[in-house]
Amino acid sequence: MQTLGGLLRGDAPVLAEHFDAIPIPPAFRLEFVGPAAVTLELRHYSRLEVPGERIAILAGPGVVQFVDGLHTFAEHVSAPVANTWGAKGIYPWEDPHHMGTCGLQARDLELLGLRDFDLVVTTGLDPLETPTGEALHEVLDVETLDVPPKFLSTLPEYVPGRSFPIAPNPLYDVLAAVAQPGYVDERTPRHPARAVMDLKRSLDPDAVATAQPGPAGLWVARTFPTDRPCSVFVPPTATGGIAAALAFAAASTGRSATCVVDHVDDITGAFIALARSRGLTMQLEDWGDSVDFSLTRELVDAAGPVVAWSA
Repeated sequence: MQTLGGLLRGDAPVLAEHFDAIPIPPAFRLEFVGPAAVTLELRHYSRLEVPGERIAILAGPGVVQFVDGLHTFAEHVSAPVANTWGAKGIYPWEDPHHMGTCGLQARDLELLGLRDFDLVVTTGLDPLETPTGEALHEVLDVETLDVPPKFLSTLPEYVPGRSFPIAPNPLYDVLAAVAQPGYVDERTPRHPARAVMDLKRSLDPDAVATAQPGPAGLWVARTFPTDRPCSVFVPPTATGGIAAALAFAAASTGRSATCVVDHVDDITGAFIALARSRGLTMQLEDWGDSVDFSLTRELVDAAGPVVAWSA
């Protein structure tokens, strides 16, 4: 298992010890490890042969290296796709297939309406991000859902195409009711959603933003309007300084990186200082005094208590 500590050891050996047990998140493996092997198997097709069933997909961070295959499959079976927060950006936020980000709050699955589908295909899930909620009718788990080129031409032979309208879901609606007014709110301290939009607008096209789990990470994971995979990442574990460690790792490859926190701890400060000493393009946004986190109650009222990072 490759760990974040191992990745950082050459640049920051003392700081790396703090992260020795933490796996490199899939979103960062694209940059540092390379693509994983294709693992879609024909045995999965037999469960998908029943015509007329309504299918939804619940995708986790393991799919970030297989976005094209995921899109091909979802389009073929008219499946909307919900993603956990480690897979933000697998669809642009306005794409009709995009159901929203889930796993962060207690009512996410209920509001997504996944209970109403005949079959939910789960793929690439991280147990630390797996949402909780009512049992689903039936689940087919595929470790990493990809459709390799040799199967593209034969996909219709094994899996009947479906044509169902993809309707908005209540989770998307209740979160939009919080986020959209917040994006343009001009109050001081800032509405958290306005801080997220300001962050979005500040990023270069190829930049990456990380956010520390907690108040800042919740709002970034919940309301950042993504347009590409791996543009923003909130870790599944709340280890102190982990957002700064990931931003430093990204900046070490030449990317522009921004780390968002609600307070600056010693480890975060050490990574910022190290990045500056090495001339890396790494920015810090400390939202502690400039953002009104009491407005998190709006998210709780909309989708229930926060359950992320509770493991």
